[in-house]
Amino acid sequence: MAQKLDVGLDKKYHSINEALKVSDDGDTVFISSGIYKEDCIVNRKITIVGEDGVVVEPSEQMCVILVASCTIKNVSFQKHTDFSYAEFKKKIDDNDFRNSVEDSKDELEYTNDCCVQVTKIKAVFENCRFCKNDYDGLYLQNANVEMKKCEFFDFGKRAIFADGNSFLKMTNCTVHDNMRSFVIDDTAVVSLLHCDISKTLDTSITMNKDTKFGAENSLFDENRNTFVLNEKAHLDLTSCKIKNANQCISLNYESCAILDKCSFVGDYNEMTGIVVDEDSRIFVDGCIFKNLYQGIKAYTTQEQMINNCSFNNVNYPFDSDDIPSHCKILNCKFSHADFGIKINRVSRVFIESCFIEKCGVGIFCARKENANLKTIQ
Repeated sequence: MAQKLDVGLDKKYHSINEALKVSDDGDTVFISSGIYKEDCIVNRKITIVGEDGVVVEPSEQMCVILVASCTIKNVSFQKHTDFSYAEFKKKIDDNDFRNSVEDSKDELEYTNDCCVQVTKIKAVFENCRFCKNDYDGLYLQNANVEMKKCEFFDFGKRAIFADGNSFLKMTNCTVHDNMRSFVIDDTAVVSLLHCDISKTLDTSITMNKDTKFGAENSLFDENRNTFVLNEKAHLDLTSCKIKNANQCISLNYESCAILDKCSFVGDYNEMTGIVVDEDSRIFVDGCIFKNLYQGIKAYTTQEQMINNCSFNNVNYPFDSDDIPSHCKILNCKFSHADFGIKINRVSRVFIESCFIEKCGVGIFCARKENANLKTIQ
């Protein structure tokens, strides 16, 4: 029969580990407010519920490890850290960004740990907080994790590292003030709904090795580089806002992005919307590009599709490089740009039902036979 195990200074169990040792599948562990400096391994299918103010603080070289399916509610996980987003941000503002980040990487390599590790199980986190570690916040390995109303901040390496065929679903979560938000590797899948990913000093989301990342109605703000896709990664964004980044999306090595009703908004300070490279593809529909230096830069030989998009106050809305790229631009509007559409010598672009106004040059084509124009205003 399932039992309730109470943890606290005035309870039957004075530590979380005491309760875990006697717990069985189906039990619930209730934790009273306080800071619990413990290295915990959860190996029973239990529920852990914390009162307001419950903090679990593992030792420097250890973490909380989940090896049995469980649900955790209202618990904060943190470790001692020398990382401070504000301090590194000031260092970056005062000096060269690249050198500062590389220096910080060297300084932060020594711990090689995380706050919570989830391996080969299903886990649910609700209203939990992960913060303050020189290395990672949450490490997933072949795990299936659902998170609701959780927060991640002050991580010197990665807030979340998903590896080895893991699946992570996040709803109404915030990830902010970190060196990196996500690193997704080895066929892992991440799904976001109504999330806020902001203030990342390096690349916010890095995707490798056939990984997938999907987001709906989410905000990505003040990240230096928002998405970098490598090695056949797949990105799917719907009704998302990407703001104030140096570069919003970079696709490499046969990656693909599907973008529907998203907005890319900057402060007109060298911000680039999308860079497509290394045989990658984009399908962009109903998106807004505003106050950018570049909208879409294509270095790829694959076909691109841009439909029902608006480019306003973007210096170079679309620029195809000197490689044989192929693009269809349909039902788009270009206004207040140096070049509306720039087509270089070996690119081929089909343009139909587009409206171009108040641009220095509406359409620049290095070789007129490379542009197929229909119904242009």
